[in-house]
Amino acid sequence: MSINIAVIAGTGMGQLLGEGVKKNTRTPFGKITYFELLIDSRIKIIFIDRHHSCLGHFDLPHELNHRAYMWFLAEHDIQFVIATSAVGGINGPNGIENLTVGSIGLPMDFVDLTQKPYTFAGRESGLVHETAFHRSPINMFCLVLRDLIAHHVDCAHGILSCVQGPRYETRAEALILRDVYQVNFAGMTTAVPEVILAREAAMHYLLLANVTNMPLEDPPADGAEVKVAIAQRQERLLKVIKCLIHILHGTPPEFKCECIKTPSVFQMCEQSQD
Repeated sequence: MSINIAVIAGTGMGQLLGEGVKKNTRTPFGKITYFELLIDSRIKIIFIDRHHSCLGHFDLPHELNHRAYMWFLAEHDIQFVIATSAVGGINGPNGIENLTVGSIGLPMDFVDLTQKPYTFAGRESGLVHETAFHRSPINMFCLVLRDLIAHHVDCAHGILSCVQGPRYETRAEALILRDVYQVNFAGMTTAVPEVILAREAAMHYLLLANVTNMPLEDPPADGAEVKVAIAQRQERLLKVIKCLIHILHGTPPEFKCECIKTPSVFQMCEQSQD
């Protein structure tokens, strides 16, 4: 049974999705642990616990080895990546006024405020190419996947920000995110590095942004409160994820999107050596 769908999420989601087998492997960027899960006893997927809580510790957002697990997914011919991430909700920009704790959103674009080079290129991978890594930034979050699931979420557009973490943004910073960058979903270094690497690998990437706090409307949240909010919404996220998995496993639409407009950097680098 071939696997072409992966889910990237946090603590606890893997156990909710289905029965699985834990496995380990190596990549040019280090070792990773992943799970092969069986959804509803018939659909096989790969699950990545990005924080590695299954190993007895918790990798904070700034500690995540994005390149290792995204390399693994690309190497195993994963076509579709469904990810979840906890975010702060900011109403106002882009005509969005209905976000509350518990809302699920589908960001359409992002602002990367870390300005780090999230790429497979470099000495560790041996991937070098003059043009392959200069890729289209249009619809980085797959437009086709977003359209498939839009009616199952509370907000089907909006802008995601990426800051280093692990601390939350100050109120002054949240105001800048809203007023200058038009951000609706305040995130850390989880989804944005993943979606950049997914584009290099020509994979379709979707983010389900789980609003766990409202930095400009509610009293400041701490990690314990956010953890409770995440746990309370896992069942709903699970339903949305499973719905999309069943669509992709059944009769998915034709994908003519920016995600696959250009061959993957792996293909382009290999072809340049022929």
